Amino acid sequence: MANESPLLHDGAQCILGFDARNSTFSGTTLAGPSGSGQFIPVALSTLTARMVIPASSGGRIYGVLQNKGSSSQVADVGIFGITKAVCVSSVAIGQLLMVSTGALSTLGVGFAPYSSAANTYPVGQALEPAVAGQVFTMAIYGFGAGAQQI
Repeated sequence: MANESPLLHDGAQCILGFDARNSTFSGTTLAGPSGSGQFIPVALSTLTARMVIPASSGGRIYGVLQNKGSSSQVADVGIFGITKAVCVSSVAIGQLLMVSTGALSTLGVGFAPYSSAANTYPVGQALEPAVAGQVFTMAIYGFGAGAQQI
């Protein structure tokens, strides 16, 4: 069972640049619970100040989205600590993680085992095992995670 604590949040400094509500409300299915954007990795938009968008596969993250808001609503983002997250490719305890579309590529981004390929960044570590589609517990390295390659 996924746990979340302690987790530092960004204090609702950002807004959502996408609809993170359950798929029954948004019409779009994402990788989070009930087809939502909850617990997926997010990055800062390069076009609009203080807006978060789904992170790019292999890329850096701002944090992990904690709520299920609609576009332009407040984004509650966990930026450092222990968080729930969406698994898109099976992970083992202690594995380094990166952002990936993994096996659920039609559902959006989540977390998968880290690959040392060019332009991929480790952003956290799995605290429990998980398979694609599960919500699991991970440690986020800190907002801006993935700033350096291993």
